[in-house]
Amino acid sequence: SLLPSDTTILSAITCDPLESGFQEIYFTNIYGCDSIVRLTTALASSDYVELFFETCDPSIAGLQELFLTNVFGCDSIVIIETTLLPSDTTYLYNTSCDENEIGIFTNVLKNEYGCDSLLINEITLLESDLTYLEETSCIIPSGQDTSFLLNENGCDSFVILSYNYLPISFETIVNNAICFGDENGSIEIINTLYGSPPFEYSIDGINFSEINLFENLSSGFYEIVIQDEAGCIASQEVEILVESPMLQISLGPDLIVLSGTQIQIEAVPNFEVLNVEWSSIVDCINCLNPNLQIFSDTTITITAYDENNCPATDQILIEVFNETAIYIPNTFSPNGDGINDVFYIHAKDGLIQNIEQLSIYDRWGNKVFEENNFQANDPSFGWQGIFRSKKIDPGVFVYWAKVELSNGKKIILKGDLTLIK
Repeated sequence: SLLPSDTTILSAITCDPLESGFQEIYFTNIYGCDSIVRLTTALASSDYVELFFETCDPSIAGLQELFLTNVFGCDSIVIIETTLLPSDTTYLYNTSCDENEIGIFTNVLKNEYGCDSLLINEITLLESDLTYLEETSCIIPSGQDTSFLLNENGCDSFVILSYNYLPISFETIVNNAICFGDENGSIEIINTLYGSPPFEYSIDGINFSEINLFENLSSGFYEIVIQDEAGCIASQEVEILVESPMLQISLGPDLIVLSGTQIQIEAVPNFEVLNVEWSSIVDCINCLNPNLQIFSDTTITITAYDENNCPATDQILIEVFNETAIYIPNTFSPNGDGINDVFYIHAKDGLIQNIEQLSIYDRWGNKVFEENNFQANDPSFGWQGIFRSKKIDPGVFVYWAKVELSNGKKIILKGDLTLIK
């Protein structure tokens, strides 16, 4: 009998392409007949997967391959591509007037992707303004004035205004008066400094004008005042001197003399005289002590001039006195006989108030006798011919007497005196 042959159909799966396909394998069964095994090996598929991710972490970003095994035991490749999401960095630049707000400040935020958003804010300092101004002022005291403002950036702006005291200054040219009492001096204001022009000038502090020259001034002190446009005032005391001070010349008190008396007028000036003018009775040129013989009441005038031709004038009245009221002997004999032993002045009672001075000189001009302030008709004040405690020899002498009359007038009496034994 025919023994059966075997045919077995098998199927399998493999991940190896070399193992996939159809294969017949011949075997011998138990009967010694052919036993055919038909094996169909199917190739199982391998997996390839691409995955895409996003991240904010740079260390995670990139491409990654994972080799796995699928359900069939075959390779399963997973490609993971992780894309880095951008982080934001924003720079801000600001300014401030406050020193406490200055610096670089960082804030970490989240952007629209959820990643870090870095905000860097740099704040710089805006300067405050400090301005110094200087002005001059005529007001005392000076000082500072500070103004607090805001500049164009809105920051503090300090304006310090210093006021320096600077008064108006000026100089003067002074032309002195020539003679005492003259009004020909002048003061001119020059070199005016500081202040605010135009300037006005005053010599009395009341009346001001723009004229800086004051003329027709006498000697003395003047307060020169200057006022500027701002009302500042400066003053200076200026003295006008006189080239020739008060000139004086004196001819002495008025005189009363006997008719025909020879007198010498003595002019006494307080300055150096360059020229002299006398009234017509005096016949001399530039003399100060002329000799005159007086016969009638006479007024004599002198005008003397100094180097600046400034004058000084004086007058003296010389009156002629009735000689019969006063008697002065021209001879006496101090011989002790009791007759005419003493030389003294005789006068009518009540006529003479005082004999201020009686002087006697010898022919060489030596004073041999003097008595002061006594009454007339008193021989005790007369001269007994004694000089230096000795009797003097006979001779001719000169007497000179200054007499005050009862009416207050004064006269000069002089003449010759002969001493005999």
